[in-house]
Amino acid sequence: MDGDLTVDGDLDWFSYTEGGFVLVTGDLRARHVILDGRPDVVVRGNLEATGAVHGSNQGHDTCCSDSGDDGKLTVRSSTRTRLVVVTSPFRMDFAARPQALIAGAAERINHIPDLDATMARLVAPDRATDVASGASLLGSA
Repeated sequence: MDGDLTVDGDLDWFSYTEGGFVLVTGDLRARHVILDGRPDVVVRGNLEATGAVHGSNQGHDTCCSDSGDDGKLTVRSSTRTRLVVVTSPFRMDFAARPQALIAGAAERINHIPDLDATMARLVAPDRATDVASGASLLGSA
């Protein structure tokens, strides 16, 4: 995508095959960014989600865990959202610490999470909750 990408609603993308690469040269804006499987998403600008950013690989094939082709989100500028959840084996790389509560496996994200991987597993895309307000972040609201 050459320039900004604005999604009215959720960016909900899953890819269980190799080759699912998206480059956004500008900013990415959406309500929620939900990535599952092996997508490789690079945002050169800012990422802004009014709800949450969630990366997982629920369809992870254990035979390929060392292949290095797990899903990945890379943001090269700032990230502003309410919640970031990364569950293994998905990976996230942020140029700056996201302005958000971060939950997930410390070895899968380049900033120290506020909640560890055990807590991140409790936060599923259909029932994530903002710890401070109790308001629903993901799913039908």
